[in-house]
Amino acid sequence: MRAENNLAQTVINQYSYVQKDGQSSNKSAQQGSNTNNSTTRQETEDKVSINSKKDSLQEQKIQQIVQRLKAIEEKVKAHERAHKSAGGQFTGPVSYTYTTGPDGKRYITGGEVPIQIVEGKTPEETIRNMEIVRRAALAPADPSPQDRAVAAQATQIEQRARVEQAKLRAEEQKEKYSKEDNPSEIPQNTENQGNTDTGGRPINANNNSRGLNEYKKSKQLMNPLSVSLFA
Repeated sequence: MRAENNLAQTVINQYSYVQKDGQSSNKSAQQGSNTNNSTTRQETEDKVSINSKKDSLQEQKIQQIVQRLKAIEEKVKAHERAHKSAGGQFTGPVSYTYTTGPDGKRYITGGEVPIQIVEGKTPEETIRNMEIVRRAALAPADPSPQDRAVAAQATQIEQRARVEQAKLRAEEQKEKYSKEDNPSEIPQNTENQGNTDTGGRPINANNNSRGLNEYKKSKQLMNPLSVSLFA
């Protein structure tokens, strides 16, 4: 958004110069009419012709500025549409900033889309969420520095979730092999006492529920983070 706003400001500054140039031309024409008695008819016609050319050039410059503002508007709208489409349920409404052009119309020259970085109840859900956030941040053809920062943040959270996922799987495998090597062994865990089947084996021994519950509990302590993706 900042880059587009800076470009829009440059365009408006050009318009201000055009205005000043036009005002100078008009002032010169007025002075020429005041001294008409001391100039020849040919000189007056020459001045009128010059002023007419200047007015024509000024109009061309204004049209060029308007076209540039229109191009900026289309670029910003496409940028935000890409964020919105890729982010889906994690994105909020698009908001735009406007600049008034030399033709008196307002043109979109910046925008942003809020996106929530929401971790899931399981490592797998967190990984899926962060993949969506990263795709949304990098969806436009020209991601802004803020977009890239959001993508990097999502990648970091995803990496942490993958580490948690690997730990849980390792614990599951360890517990599984332990039961295969010692099928009659009853784990000395107070949480599982009284929760055994007729063979003395713990119920749901291989689901690693404690590790998953600990992961869920740690996620409950974190609030969703809302950031903005800029054009």
